[in-house]
Amino acid sequence: MLCLQGKSDLKLLPGYLTLRIKIKKLKIPFILILLFLMVSCNYSIDQKEEEQIATRRPLMDEHELFITTFYPIVHAENSYIISQRTHLQWLRERHWFALRFGNHLHWLNQLGRFYKFDSLYFQQSLTRSDFEQRIDSLLIHVDMIPDKLVMAQAVIESGWGKSYLAKKANNYFGMRCFKKDCGIPPHGVHSPVFWHRKYPTATESVKDYMLNLNTANAYKKLRKMRGEQRMNGTEPDPLELAETLDNYSEIGREYIRMLHEVMKNYLPEDLEAFIRQKPSQ
Repeated sequence: MLCLQGKSDLKLLPGYLTLRIKIKKLKIPFILILLFLMVSCNYSIDQKEEEQIATRRPLMDEHELFITTFYPIVHAENSYIISQRTHLQWLRERHWFALRFGNHLHWLNQLGRFYKFDSLYFQQSLTRSDFEQRIDSLLIHVDMIPDKLVMAQAVIESGWGKSYLAKKANNYFGMRCFKKDCGIPPHGVHSPVFWHRKYPTATESVKDYMLNLNTANAYKKLRKMRGEQRMNGTEPDPLELAETLDNYSEIGREYIRMLHEVMKNYLPEDLEAFIRQKPSQ
């Protein structure tokens, strides 16, 4: 349907002149026809957006609240990672400039260290070919985790943000550490072999979780599949990437089934539209 914002847009309609003649013969005020077309168009848009924010299963108020408060954190962190990725791609085409001007070399090595590469992964002596290969290796790691997949894991691991770890440690993904007293010990365990990480904010929890998926050996399959999707010119697919996360939980394939269940039935197709319709309280 052609969306009309005003009278001038009506001229875009096929057969505009014929339409004017028929309207005059019927003695229908021209403004009424214009208003009808504009209202019909807005109804079509509203209906489409309703479909994008609907979920197959009904959501409780506390579920909606979790989505509206947690999703913006997830989206912001992914946006930051994509900005780093875009800058990396820009520098890749500027070998000599990147290694000799400004603070680009320092920035590259700082980013490399963050993603567990050698502290001097980039050096001025690198040839163009070596420089491009190292950028490409880093780009495998500097990439987003689809918002919907992140939300699904947060829902499962934190029980919609209501778990003890989420409330007491801002730990929404069951992240563990292995140094004594590095976090909260498992409940009822006197001699733990791991602890649950404790974060000052939910943002730090999301950031650490994404770094884990982007660097740990256990998630090489995710990074490989995501890279292949990029090579094919498509955005990372949350449902397909979920298939690689059998190592994330002890329950293996059942965990993947749960991720699919949450993404398909409890998360809206368009999370941003959902936030616009249901702002956080």
